[in-house]
Amino acid sequence: MSSFSYVAVAGDKPVRGRVEATSAEAAKAALVAKGLFVTSVKPEAHFLQRDFRLRKRMRLADQAWLARQLAVLAEAGLGLPAALGLLSRQRKGKAVGNLADQMRSELLAGRSPSAVTAAHQDELGPLFASMVAAGEQSGVLPVTLAQLAGLLETRASLRKKTRAALTYPAAVVVVTGVLALVILFVIVPIFGKMFAQFGASLPAPTLLLLHASHFFVGHWYAVPVLLAAIAGLGWWGSRQEKIVYAVSAASLKAPIVGPLLSKSALARVSSTISTMMGTGTDALTVLSYAAQATSNKVWATMLGRVPDLLRSGRSFSDSVTQASAETPGTDANFDVLAQMVEVGERSGATPQVLGRLSKSLTEEVETGLSTLESSLEPLLIVVVGTVVGAMIIALYLPIFHIITVLGNQTPQGG
Repeated sequence: MSSFSYVAVAGDKPVRGRVEATSAEAAKAALVAKGLFVTSVKPEAHFLQRDFRLRKRMRLADQAWLARQLAVLAEAGLGLPAALGLLSRQRKGKAVGNLADQMRSELLAGRSPSAVTAAHQDELGPLFASMVAAGEQSGVLPVTLAQLAGLLETRASLRKKTRAALTYPAAVVVVTGVLALVILFVIVPIFGKMFAQFGASLPAPTLLLLHASHFFVGHWYAVPVLLAAIAGLGWWGSRQEKIVYAVSAASLKAPIVGPLLSKSALARVSSTISTMMGTGTDALTVLSYAAQATSNKVWATMLGRVPDLLRSGRSFSDSVTQASAETPGTDANFDVLAQMVEVGERSGATPQVLGRLSKSLTEEVETGLSTLESSLEPLLIVVVGTVVGAMIIALYLPIFHIITVLGNQTPQGG
């Protein structure tokens, strides 16, 4: 018996798991017998054969590039195998080029586009596979790929701007930490020896700095141990559902950044719903993928409640409204989604309404990020100056005192 990992659809939700069988065909037959719609079955590698890369998912920018190029080439009348072959040569040696070549080989072997993308969900993500399947079923795959490309390009652009806004603060924090460590480990001990030779009493700030330096120099391993403990605590916390949910809820209500995070999550959710509903995908499947579009657990939990309410006969807008009310930690943007869905239901244009909402929110988030970045720069300069300056002043206070005493003892000419 061998172990196989699989990707399937149960009802309206994608599921993943592991099954024991004598062959891939036997594994698929066993899953089908359980009522699952199987999209991928792969043999699991042994320990020494496993891929230990920390990141298998392709970069969002590469996903957007692949979808856009496939859409352009498909609209020009080029078949998918030929298009993927061309793209694999354009990005030869890179992850996206290698993936394009693999997908081309699978298409030439007789697999459908939806089956091929479903088999590569680890690299492309479930949304990519779902959109290709929807486009294949509706017969408008080039249009669907163009819509998918637009969605991914928007996400990639927003992610790039978010990282750019966070790069400067992160760099300042790192530089400040390095400077503080250099002062504690190198500069303060030199001053400490000099002060010991004078034998004079030292001011409280200087004593505090000397004691801190003495502790860290004598217990230098405390720094990496402390950092490792913080990292371990963060790793453990990220795997505790209650902690992750509490952090997600708190992040939405955090001052300054909270509204940006909430609007960003709403933009991702609304754009996913808009794009997938525009391809004719049913609401239950759309909501399943919309919940995966955001990393915020409050949004994901709320969206996970909506399908059950829809099955009970409620309208889409009523389901979103009730799910928001039943989900702890929500904010005003959850009501915005419910209101826009209601407007879409009344006008019969839910995808268009949510698409405009997503575009508007994305612009607001981009503007907010620019404002936040420009506001943080002077604040961080003040923080760095305060931390480093306070340490330098604490070192020089005794020297100023000694100079003053020596000046007062200098004989006056007479």
